[in-house]
This record gives sequence, C-alpha cells and structure tokens, in this order.
Amino acid sequence: MSDSAEPLPPLLDEAVLNQVAAYLPAAMLETNLHRLAELAEALLGLLSPGGACVVEQVHRLAGSSGMLGFRRLAAACLRFEAACSPAFPAKAAARAELRAVLEATLPEITCRLSG
Repeated sequence: MSDSAEPLPPLLDEAVLNQVAAYLPAAMLETNLHRLAELAEALLGLLSPGGACVVEQVHRLAGSSGMLGFRRLAAACLRFEAACSPAFPAKAAARAELRAVLEATLPEITCRLSG
C-alpha cells in the first residue's frame, strides 16, 4: 500500500460500470465480467509469495478492471506493475496488496454476474 494518506479508491465505481452497461448489450457486459473474473482468479493463483513477476497478466487485468469500474483493483495492478521495476524495493508489499485487493474484488465481480 502507499505510504501517503490518500484514501483507497472504491472496490467498484458504480458510475463507471453503469456507463459501460448503458452502451453494451447485457450479454456482452456479462461476458466482460466473466473474463475479468477469470483473469483475476488466474492471477490470484500466480501470486504466491516469492512467485514470478507476472507483469503481462497484471497489465491486462489493470485495463479490464479499470474499464469496468473496479478502481481499487486497477490501482493495485498499476502499483504492482511499477513494483516489478528493479528500482522498486517493495515488490513483496505490492504483491501482498494486489492479492488482498483481488480477494476483496472477486466477490463483487461475482455479485455483478449474479444480479
């Protein structure tokens, strides 16, 4: 997590998701939410402590989650991407943050699929 006192973005920005839902057919939105859940679940499985840096998967998840309004997940993905730089000393902390945000966000994605 960031050392600054910035508030965390919400898990889900309802306004963003509602805007997307207004333009996409319901079936396409559901497909995108399923893909987001699959990406998140797959990445969660790869984020074991000391595991490889999975920048490409994290980058895809950052874009997908941000587009659908899952702002906290997108922000955590971006911090993790930055942490994979050799100049960034806190890779383990960024990995732990991303894992925690994934675990918090997956139920919210699933809820959107059920509703």
